[in-house]
Amino acid sequence: MSDLKVDGITAATANTAVTIKGLGTGKVVLGDGSLVFPDADGSANQYIKTDGSANLAFATLPTAGYTETAFQASTSGTAIDFTGIPSGVTSVRVFFNQVSTNGTTIPHVFLGDAGGFETQNYGGYAVEVDASPVKASGANGFIIAGAWSASHALIGVLQIDKADSQTESWYSQGMFSETSAIGAVHISATFRTLSEELTQIRVYAGGSDTFDNGSIGISYL
Repeated sequence: MSDLKVDGITAATANTAVTIKGLGTGKVVLGDGSLVFPDADGSANQYIKTDGSANLAFATLPTAGYTETAFQASTSGTAIDFTGIPSGVTSVRVFFNQVSTNGTTIPHVFLGDAGGFETQNYGGYAVEVDASPVKASGANGFIIAGAWSASHALIGVLQIDKADSQTESWYSQGMFSETSAIGAVHISATFRTLSEELTQIRVYAGGSDTFDNGSIGISYL
């Protein structure tokens, strides 16, 4: 290989771009850092990034803020699933809009990974705040209410966050208001560690109860 040593390169013809190409599978390498440029163009609005080893490639800018999913009707069935949560998510919000069931079992939210949904070994509690406060255990999922009946209809958000970047430990905090005549407020705080990365969320009516009103949606970051 021979080197061309010059102080400048100018196109021989006016208004003509200067082209530098590698031969065959050879790449264009520039600068003291020997930066290797990609041969093909990327997609519209992508940028060039480095892998830290002098290799440059086109990449898509991350989406700013939370990514929202479509709400699903909670008017039937025992469970509502949200799958396809992408790798690297550190925060999930579960939105409840006028959600009710036909029974007395308190609904829960399950975390899921590649091995399926985790339905036990959670920790924490929820409290129904009214004239006579009631506390319920969150051992079997991220609990959303301190007590439940068929007359309950909740509106609110369950915030689920990753505790740190090194483990799959997650904790939740929720605030819900009843839109029924009872008018209580529910506060929850629960936690769970997964063995693999979070990929899905399930909202479970509980026992043999089924959903009979409202809608549920999630967003993630």
